[in-house]
Amino acid sequence: MNNKWKMQLSVGLICLILGFAITIQFRSVQKNNGAGTISGLRAAEIQSMYQKEKEKNEALYIDYERIKNDLDQYKDAINDTNATTKLMKEQLDNAEILAGMKEVEGPGVVVKMSDGTKTPLPGESESLYWLHDSDLLLVINELKDAGAEAISVNGERLISTSEVRCVGSVLSVNNVRTGAPFIINAIGDSKTLESALLFKGGVVADIASYCEVDVKTAEKVVVPAYKGAVNFKYATPTSAKK
Repeated sequence: MNNKWKMQLSVGLICLILGFAITIQFRSVQKNNGAGTISGLRAAEIQSMYQKEKEKNEALYIDYERIKNDLDQYKDAINDTNATTKLMKEQLDNAEILAGMKEVEGPGVVVKMSDGTKTPLPGESESLYWLHDSDLLLVINELKDAGAEAISVNGERLISTSEVRCVGSVLSVNNVRTGAPFIINAIGDSKTLESALLFKGGVVADIASYCEVDVKTAEKVVVPAYKGAVNFKYATPTSAKK
């Protein structure tokens, strides 16, 4: 083997080693860069998960404080018969109000709805200017959406099982037939209830184009108690899951 050939072999071997080293270094850099990207994505995911858990914990803490407050009231009332009786009465009163079984009063609005007085045009039916159940339901739903806490129609308290429907030329409310004019009493923030009904292009503006509608706020509106009986035949409390 001459010296020239040995030199070429040595140079080739060195180039091969350098090439291998450069390849290893390049792959290492790629891997590290990829790990950085994955690490960055992972950090974003962790931050999002942390935020969600934080929000859940805040909601749970609010529930905890509410339940703790109720529990503290019961604990304080255990050794005080009068306090226990008062607490139970307050809860019973609230339940009766929510169920519509107690007459209530407060600020709100009084809505009077009457059939239209316009003379039908030739070919028009008189019924176009009569109030229908859909008209009352539009007003009632608008009041509920505006936060009305209690509503009655012609002295009939509306509860979860109440119906408002046409029966011939009159309406049935709680299976009690009643005719126009219809007086709707609603308790709640009087300005909010009034605004919900009277805003431009709202339900009252539409109904007033063919029937008579008058909306007044009042500092004291009375909504009577539900007069019927409520019997649940099919709905029963769900049993606690074990």
